[in-house]
Amino acid sequence: MCADRPIPKVDRPCAVCSSRDARIIRMEEIQPVVRCLRCGYIYCNPVPSEVDLLAYYDGSYTDWDHWEQTFRHDRQYVFTEGLRRICRYQSEGKLLDVGCSLGIFLEGARAEGFECHGVEVSEPAARFAGDRLRLNVFQGTLHEARYPCEFFDVVTLWDVLEHVPDPRSILREIRRILKPRGLAVVRVPNVNFHLSRSRILSAICPQRDPGLDTLNHLNHFSAHSLLALMRRQGFERPVLLPGTPNIYGRPLIDSAKKLYNSLAQMAHSLLHLEIATIIEAYAFRRP
Repeated sequence: MCADRPIPKVDRPCAVCSSRDARIIRMEEIQPVVRCLRCGYIYCNPVPSEVDLLAYYDGSYTDWDHWEQTFRHDRQYVFTEGLRRICRYQSEGKLLDVGCSLGIFLEGARAEGFECHGVEVSEPAARFAGDRLRLNVFQGTLHEARYPCEFFDVVTLWDVLEHVPDPRSILREIRRILKPRGLAVVRVPNVNFHLSRSRILSAICPQRDPGLDTLNHLNHFSAHSLLALMRRQGFERPVLLPGTPNIYGRPLIDSAKKLYNSLAQMAHSLLHLEIATIIEAYAFRRP
């Protein structure tokens, strides 16, 4: 998607409570960010059409070697810790990774003994996962895959739900294809952290404001809104954890990230405060 050309936009209600009463809290590029006046959920509205979104992701993975190296290095810490957490609740069975990208997480899950499946909208990324990693990946949307009801033991979404135009529909479909008491894992940026950081940096040095990455992040979840959305879509007993940070091979920055993540873990455990940069929810399908 290009910010300098007209993009068809689609109006949508709040994903958590369905209200259409919202007010703009910031503008990024040409994208309004709004807060629901009923429940407080923060989201982009209107958003690009699904056709534009699919075109954007389809063009994101043309250099296989570059992206394989990037994902194996930058995301390995995230995926290893995520798999360890999953195995606390479910250590075997059929696992689906929604938005599986190149399939690096699925490769690790397969090594742990899971029967792995993936779904990915980007044709180059899905082809990489199938051709190079020999993974069972459906190229298209989750709904287009038409998986059987109550088929999977685990469904994961690693940094995916913030990108989709209709997160409610995605979670409803995940509930349909999960077995009773199957595990759903959702990882998203914590808007409370990123919005506060953006406001502080904007006040101090406007040109260094990182914003909320609204050209492809359409949904901005807090711990409260993520758990509320999952409960409303049929998930129960959610466990919320500070998410493992991405590590990019920059020693000082990576050390700072790990230190802050340790502080976020302490705040979560001792004070029930969610200050992490990333939040992860582990919840079970309601029978």
